[in-house]
Parts: sequence; C-alpha cells; structure tokens
Amino acid sequence: MDESAIEALEGMSTFLSTLHETNSILSTINTQVVALSHELVKAERNMSALSIPFRSTMYEIAMREQHEVMYDTNSPKLTSVVSIVIVKRGRVPIPVPLLRHLSVSEDMEETMDDLLRLSNLSNATDTTESSDENYHDTWLETETMEELIHGTVFLDEVLVDGPTLSPREERRRSKTYSMSSTTSSCSCGSFSAKERCLSDLSSSMDYSYLQSPALDVRVVSTATIGGQILYTIRAEDVSNSWTVHKSYKELYALYKQIKAVSMSPIDVPFWGTLHSLRKCRVPKRMFQLQSRKSITRQRMVIMDSFLRQIAAVVAPTPLGPQRQQVLAYLHAFVGIGAQDTPRVPCNRPMPHTYSSTCLIHCEKTIPLTLIHEKVVELLEEYTPVCNDFIQHFIAKASPFYFAPAKSTILQKSSSQTTCILPDHARLMLDCIKEKLREVQLAVLGHSTIQSYLAETKASLDPSDLDTYDDLVVHFRREVSCQIQKIIFVALEDHIAECVRALVSEATEEEMLRKMRSLSKKSQAAFGIKANMSGDDWHHSRLELQAMDMCTLPCDKLKCIMNSATAIFQSVVEANSDDFICSSRSLRGVSLSADDFVPISIYVIATSLLATPLATKELLNLICDAQDDAGGKVGYYFTNFVAAIEHITALPA
Repeated sequence: MDESAIEALEGMSTFLSTLHETNSILSTINTQVVALSHELVKAERNMSALSIPFRSTMYEIAMREQHEVMYDTNSPKLTSVVSIVIVKRGRVPIPVPLLRHLSVSEDMEETMDDLLRLSNLSNATDTTESSDENYHDTWLETETMEELIHGTVFLDEVLVDGPTLSPREERRRSKTYSMSSTTSSCSCGSFSAKERCLSDLSSSMDYSYLQSPALDVRVVSTATIGGQILYTIRAEDVSNSWTVHKSYKELYALYKQIKAVSMSPIDVPFWGTLHSLRKCRVPKRMFQLQSRKSITRQRMVIMDSFLRQIAAVVAPTPLGPQRQQVLAYLHAFVGIGAQDTPRVPCNRPMPHTYSSTCLIHCEKTIPLTLIHEKVVELLEEYTPVCNDFIQHFIAKASPFYFAPAKSTILQKSSSQTTCILPDHARLMLDCIKEKLREVQLAVLGHSTIQSYLAETKASLDPSDLDTYDDLVVHFRREVSCQIQKIIFVALEDHIAECVRALVSEATEEEMLRKMRSLSKKSQAAFGIKANMSGDDWHHSRLELQAMDMCTLPCDKLKCIMNSATAIFQSVVEANSDDFICSSRSLRGVSLSADDFVPISIYVIATSLLATPLATKELLNLICDAQDDAGGKVGYYFTNFVAAIEHITALPA
C-alpha cells in the first residue's frame, strides 16, 4: 500500500474520531438543554425571589453560583456570568470544550469583560426579609428617579420601549388649563365676568374641591433614626401641612391592608374602582445592586408613587365602600386624626368659583333646598329596600366573575384579573337600571310630593306653567341623584367591572390616541365657522373634564349640560358689547344646531377625557333619556353620545 493511501486512511480515521467526539458533544448539549428546561420550570416557580432586572434581556437568579457560558443564537456574542442567567430570546448553554472550536473576536472579549464586571457588581444582597411579592419594573436612571421623586411623572407613566408617550401621559401634559381664566355657567346661556353665575346644574357647586384635592401626600426625604432608615412624608389637606416618618416596613403593611380590602367580595386583588392600583408594585424584598443609597432611593420612589396613587382615590366622588376604607387607611397612615402630630397652617389655592344669582332668573327661583330636604326625608322609608337589593345583587353577581389561570411566571395572586362576559355585564347593568327606575317611581308617586306639586300648581298663574314644569324636572332629578347615591355608590366596583367588560382598555386607549390626533387639527377641519373659531372653548372643555371627577351618572349629565351652556356663553362674550348677565346681552345672539354640533365635537375631541367610551356606555345603559335627561339636558346628552360615536367611526 503506497504512502498516499496510508495518509488517506489515517485522515479518514481522524475524521471518524472527530465525528464521534462531535456526536458525543451534541449528545451532551442535548442532555444539558433538557436539564436547563427543567431548571427554567423551577426558576419560573421561584420568580418571587428575583430582584429588579439589571439588564432588559436577562434576570439573575441567585440559586447556585457557578460559571456557565451562554451563546446567543440571535447574535454571535458570548457572555459569561457568575450565576445562572435566564435569557429571554433564544439563548442556550454551550459546553466549555466546544469553545475551543469557536473563534472569539476582540468585540466578543470586550463584551465578556463587561458582563463579568456587571456580574461582579450585581452580587445580590438581600436587605429585608424573604418576599412574597415580586417587583418587575425596570431599573430607573438617576434623571428619571429625580422626576418621579419631584412629582413630574408617575411611576406607571415611565416607558421603557422608547419615547412614545402613553395617552395618559399625553392627557397629563396637555391639561394646562386654569380655572381662574374661565367663568362658570348659567342655565340661561349667559355669563358675568365679574359676578360668576352658577346654575343649579353646576358641578363646581356640587364638588367645590374639584381643583383642590382633599389630601396631598409626598415622600420628600429620608432620615436615619436609631440606626433605621425612615422616610419623611409631607401631607397637606385643605388648611394644614405636616410631616410624619415611616419605615418601608410600615408602607408594606399598608399595601397588604389595602390589598386585603380590595379582595372583598370578589377574591381577586385590586378589582373594580381600585383597578389602577394594580400597576403599583410594593415588594417586601429588594436586592441591592450598587449601593445602599440606590436601594433607598428606589424605595423612596415606590413609596411616593404608591401613596399618591392611593390619595387619588378621592376622585371621582362620591366614594364607594372600598375606596372609603382605603382612604381611611391612608388617613391613619399619615396621621390624620392624631392629636400629637404638629400642624402648620397651609394656604392652598382654592377653586375660583363664587356663588351668585343669575339676574335673569332671580325673579322665579326654584326652592332647591326645600326639594332636597323633602326627597332626603322620603328616601329614609326606602333605604331598607335599597339595602336589601344591594345585598341580594352582590350575592347573585359574584358567580358571574371568573379569574383566569395564574401566570406561569409570576405564580402570584396579584397577577389575577376579574373578568365577566359582556352579556352578563349588560344584564347586571340592566338590573341596576330597573331597580333605580322602580324606586324613583315609588318616591315620585308618594303623597307628600304629589300634594306639594298640586299646591304649587294651584298657586301659579295659568300662563306661568313653565315654572311648574321646571319644578317637576328638579324633583325627578333630585330623586334620581339621591337614589344613585345609595345604590350606585354601593355597587360602583361591580359597575366598573361591567363597563370594563363592555369597553376594553385597548379600545379605550385607541380612542384616546384618535382624540389626541384630532385635537391637533384646526377648528376649520371640524366645520366651525371662521367668525366663531377665535375662542378656543377653554371654559367648555373645563366643564366637560369635570366629568372624570364624578361617580354618579346624574353628575356626569350635569357636566355635559355645563359644557354645552359654556359654548353659548363664549358666543355671548364674543358678540355682546357688555359682559353683564342680562337679557339685553342675548339679543341678536343666536347659535343654530348646525353651528353648535361641530363646536361640540371639537370640544369633546380636545377635552382629553380619561374614559370617553366607558362614560358613553355607562350613561346609555343607566340613564333614561326620556326621564332622567329630559329637555335641554336630554338634547345635550344626545349630542354627546352622537359626538363620541362620530369620533369612533372616524379612521385612525
């Protein structure tokens, strides 16, 4: 056999040996992949022990320390870390022997060095007890944390996917109107710049603290007392300001209390009107990444954001049972009611709303106080009936809710959400509507109200029957509002879940983006005439924005009425020689329906309501346009619904 044949045989033998080694390596890789899959399953079950991610694509799990080399199938870079690393996108472990067959460039070496340095810096140091809550927010840069601490943004408004703003952030930045620059509405369609006219429908009269929150809570600094880090919390109410010192452990106890309250009567945390608190994560354990200062500042941001979110439950008003308990816990946390807490007088800006009498309607005023007293007195007889309905409704409605399976990754109850079918939601809302109508008819048919109406009608001139009709409308509206305060407020969490089932958050966000896009268009694009587009309709938008501060449908109807009458006020202001509320100022001033509708659409599109579609569904299902919204209120309510549907039908 010649030498060439011998060399060929030796090369074949070497090739077969290499192939055998390669098969062994592949078998080893397969075994390790299977083992890693089991480790991943175990790791998912123990995600509650994780810290804040130190990279957007990897989490460190301090389960066992060993060197393991990872290969990114999407990018030819090798990384080395001290602990097992779970990577999100397509990374599998490569055994060390196989690395000898791979060429490592200088960029790879630099990447490995950087990751090794990060790994050394991220040795997890547990600073508190073991955790049963997980924190999934991104590690925040110093500038972002400063903005959070100073209240420039909320924690749930921080975006990690790019500069695109959420609709909520756009609304927050765009709401720059001031109440001091506007006037209040009058049902006659007139206004007074010096003597502000408030009608019986004015939401500002009903809720005088719309522009002045009842409680403002901020975390301002930290202090070390007795070797323990305490956080200085500044609280302000309408007239006083004070500070309290609380530890992070006390905040976590408050979080657990509120979470327990939110799980009644449905065994799912943060449902109903407390749904916004689900965005907040208050972990019991946090891992120190760089220094003691960094984790202290992280906790400071978490405390500040969470306390402000809790304080925000005062809107809308009135408060339901869950929100009342949450607010009571917050008051106890910040020391409201404690006599030993030093108070400093605080001059907070109050709303620029002052009550005055309309000069046109001063001669034929409606006795609103007397109507209110009579209705409240009569409703005491029907309160037990309403309470029985509330208890029966809660017992019957609970089985309609169902929670989806817990997240495979989180394995936490906080990841659950309530869910109800749209058909069931409509049935529940119809049931509430029918009960409201039944009690309203019973109260209006009471002999006390009927006899009072008969006496009033007999005392009026035959030519002045409009006053009698207004009196009947006020009685009907007052009865409806008082009944809603009993039934609607008690069931507000169920109603919120039903409306959320009819209008998803994704649909609402899409609507808000569309409205934000429309708000950038000129008034001419909406069909508003040039001689009317000089006013930007600030007053009308302010009155409509007050709808977000109201719980009851009757109060939302008031806001719609106020917004519409504010449009007429602006027209009067632009076409009148004097600014005094009088019949003379209305002569020669008219606004046809063809002129009003495009202005109304423009105001609604630029008002940046928080939940326009949900509000429309709620008012459609709860209110009766013929009874609750008769007359001018019914006309403006119909215009509001039509405007929302028109904007919804527009292309994106």
